[in-house]
Amino acid sequence: MYEDKRYHPAATEYLVAFIKHLADHGKNIYEIEKLLDAHADLINKLVGKDTPLAKQLADNTEPFYAELRRNNPDPEQLRKAMQALQLSYYEPSNTYYHYGNFLKNIGPWQRQHHFTDAVSYHINRKKKYTKNDFDVLTALSTPASAALNTPVQKFTDRDLSPDYKLQLMNDIYDGLLIKQVSEKYNCSQLAAEQTCEDQKIILPVTNEAIEERIIPAIKNGYSLEQLTKRFINFDVERIKELIKIHRILAAQNNL
Repeated sequence: MYEDKRYHPAATEYLVAFIKHLADHGKNIYEIEKLLDAHADLINKLVGKDTPLAKQLADNTEPFYAELRRNNPDPEQLRKAMQALQLSYYEPSNTYYHYGNFLKNIGPWQRQHHFTDAVSYHINRKKKYTKNDFDVLTALSTPASAALNTPVQKFTDRDLSPDYKLQLMNDIYDGLLIKQVSEKYNCSQLAAEQTCEDQKIILPVTNEAIEERIIPAIKNGYSLEQLTKRFINFDVERIKELIKIHRILAAQNNL
């Protein structure tokens, strides 16, 4: 996927997500241009070459060309019809090109729309939500999106340093089971249980307690993917619901 690291990745993430969303609903590339104010050149950069999404867009767009040709059998009539749509055709490569005044790069698109994050941008555009829009926005991160640092260190029963114990306890509070923690850190289940006992952690950790940790993570910008990787035993549908409540609807209510 195309990414320009000079600009916030949330803009790229947003556009790719909604290109996919609109393509899934049968929109062709020129309809998507108008909806997202993104030129076909930018759309093609974002979806890449020879990707499933690129093929999906081509499949959606070819009937548009075919209908244009069918409705305008005379070459001059076709030229005028294409001109009205700001389209040109290059026969040697069988390529259509759109010379409309849409934004062709991430940076100008982001600046022109004062884009800071996908959720706020979508809400401020006064978009009427559908279930599918909610599903797309739920999966997106915010500008504060935090990188998950999965511990790579291994420790033994005889070397449970304070740092390692803290990592273990955090995972337990996130809902990981003793067996999962033991496998993750290559320590015995007895060592993990002893750490919990020493810290007076009551097992199993309740869903309510885990939710209290999920909510700040949502507010700090964790995406759905990051949340499901961190809280691996928690119900995914409930995580989606919490994202809607504490990110999407909260932003909407603050308008």
